[in-house]
Amino acid sequence: MPLMNLEPTIRRVSLMPVAMCALALLTMGRSSVIAAGPTTTPSPTHEVDFVQPAHTIPSGLSTAPARCAADPTLLAATLGPQEVVGFTTLEQPTLFWFLSKPTNLEIQVTLIRDDKKFPDPLLSTVFRDPSASGIQRVDLVKIGPKLEAGVTYKWSVRILEGTEDPSEEEVSEAKIQRLDPSDSRVVALSKCSRADRSDLAKKEGIWYDALAAVSDQAHDAHDDARLQEQLDRMLRKQGLPTFSDAKSGAAAAQHQK
Repeated sequence: MPLMNLEPTIRRVSLMPVAMCALALLTMGRSSVIAAGPTTTPSPTHEVDFVQPAHTIPSGLSTAPARCAADPTLLAATLGPQEVVGFTTLEQPTLFWFLSKPTNLEIQVTLIRDDKKFPDPLLSTVFRDPSASGIQRVDLVKIGPKLEAGVTYKWSVRILEGTEDPSEEEVSEAKIQRLDPSDSRVVALSKCSRADRSDLAKKEGIWYDALAAVSDQAHDAHDDARLQEQLDRMLRKQGLPTFSDAKSGAAAAQHQK
């Protein structure tokens, strides 16, 4: 499947300091994944940590990010649970990934059904923005792939270094499964307000919905430091790179294999 340039459909979370030339790209259209509603942020006295769901599915994946062979400080990582499959209630969720520093190299994002009977990817595209670093997002609602309920998918990011054998390039992977529409958690999230969505998703252990809801709240709140810390805490508890890592330049040192 030919790669397509996804620059207009991947935007960087607004909390990261970025060059002004990149802002136009990142603000092209807000994701319509989250239903319209109040943009009020949760009360500072009521912060909810992400809770691992009672029923989990082992992922069988490694926890290491993909590292560039020529530059070990250049890392790319999927921001999804590593030891278990992450859940979503959405047919077209948002996928988040991390880039430790700006690079001229292309980053490949792939989504495939986690079943050897379906070898062809639903999505295989490249991202290139020499000014980009930190946390990036891919809004599937803007691209087309739809997840079937109850099916596990594997998605990955890879730094394309131009090696003769692409299999030698490291890959960071995560898995995602869409919950059945009749699931009580799906019903509850569909009825709650946008302001309450992040707390409920975290309580129910729905990783991808929780991460998207917190990042959208942070965007609405114009880089609220408290919301940034909430997001950092979510990622850190999963052993994943955070906003703070990118700001401090510590990602390479803290998340190497």
